[in-house]
Amino acid sequence: MGKYRFEKQKACDNKVHINMIPVTIISGFLGSGKTTLINDLIHEFPKERFAIVTNEFGDSNLESKFLKNPLDQIIEFPSGCLCHAPKGDIAKALKLLLKRQPNTTYILIEPSGLSDPFAVSAALNEKELKDIIQLDSIVCTLDCANYPNKDFKKEQSRQLDCADILVATKTDLASIPNLKTKAKILSKNPENLKLLLNTQTFSKTRHSESDSESTHSSHQTFIYKTEKTFDRYSLEKLLSSLPTEVIRAKGIVNLDNSFSSSFLLQYVGQRFTLTKTKHEPISTILFIGSQFEEFALQQRLEISLQKYNPTIGEKILRKLKSSINW
Repeated sequence: MGKYRFEKQKACDNKVHINMIPVTIISGFLGSGKTTLINDLIHEFPKERFAIVTNEFGDSNLESKFLKNPLDQIIEFPSGCLCHAPKGDIAKALKLLLKRQPNTTYILIEPSGLSDPFAVSAALNEKELKDIIQLDSIVCTLDCANYPNKDFKKEQSRQLDCADILVATKTDLASIPNLKTKAKILSKNPENLKLLLNTQTFSKTRHSESDSESTHSSHQTFIYKTEKTFDRYSLEKLLSSLPTEVIRAKGIVNLDNSFSSSFLLQYVGQRFTLTKTKHEPISTILFIGSQFEEFALQQRLEISLQKYNPTIGEKILRKLKSSINW
């Protein structure tokens, strides 16, 4: 594809610089399919040499395990929110990544599901990046099956307002909602993936008109780690009965009788999947939500490490529900 591709693009209100590396911000609410979209782009554009910047909540070290890109081409921010990264940190991270991978042809930035993409895009305006990168577009994934979220309307609205392109996900479960937006709306399919890179649709004029202040609603995270293996039935019973206050969970878990493999856990909207992956010695699950009972959740996770006993299990669950508002 090479450098010539930039000459063929029509600029929005940015001057196109041939030698600059394009950047696409992949934003979207918790569990809306950002990482899946990035993996699809990596697969769709095998000739691109992608560098990826992503968020990490605490010391969970999970995000890179879900990305199908070499680890030395990924930088994780441990702050949990790129939009609140200290001034200059994103620029330093990008320069470090490009020094480590000088043949990079495209950069993808994946903020957390609660991040403000306006603030992330503003961080790319640092002087030291001026002649290195060019923001191509802000792409936002829209989870049709779980939109809107009543506890985080402000964050969702902000993400949708900033989008140059909206990618509708989970359209097999729900139709695309009616939205007042200037963004181009695409359903997620292999053909539309080709329309997401090198678009030159980012508009400095439109984004400069937006309020740049970034604020978050109160949210809660809980990380559970164990060297023990989960009983699959017990874990699935837990996941199928999580309270609505738990919006998102993801992790890597070890199950009984699966010693050679671990499983990637994805949970959103009271649906979950377990996908086989390479073995990891420690199970780690990250839970994100608002005002859920961490102690009750921890107790139920401990139960899930044991083979499910209907009599004992239901008795403990009833006790937890009555005493801890689960």
